[in-house]
Amino acid sequence: MTERNILLVAKTLGHSGYSMAHYVSHKEVEAGKIKELHIGKDISKSGEVTSVFIHLENEDASKEVSPDWYNKHSDNGQKDLSGGYFITYEDGYKSWSPAEAFEKGYTLIN
Repeated sequence: MTERNILLVAKTLGHSGYSMAHYVSHKEVEAGKIKELHIGKDISKSGEVTSVFIHLENEDASKEVSPDWYNKHSDNGQKDLSGGYFITYEDGYKSWSPAEAFEKGYTLIN
């Protein structure tokens, strides 16, 4: 690779504006695209979220997630999580990702 090509690659990868190292993910996760959410709220506590069930595409049953998980990933209900991915990592950590980011970063293996 020539010095010019190295500079072009470095410039292309430097999208964050910081000189950080770049990584490629190689972790295996379980994930499903969220079709819809059912949010239970306690009307006596000014609308506090008390239960959350997510329905994933291609699954018949809903999964219950904690109100804390929902509040964290939805910015306390300000962001719609539908259409994104519910992710469970090998260590049991549960997360959420926008569809575009997830689909660019992961490949289906089964």
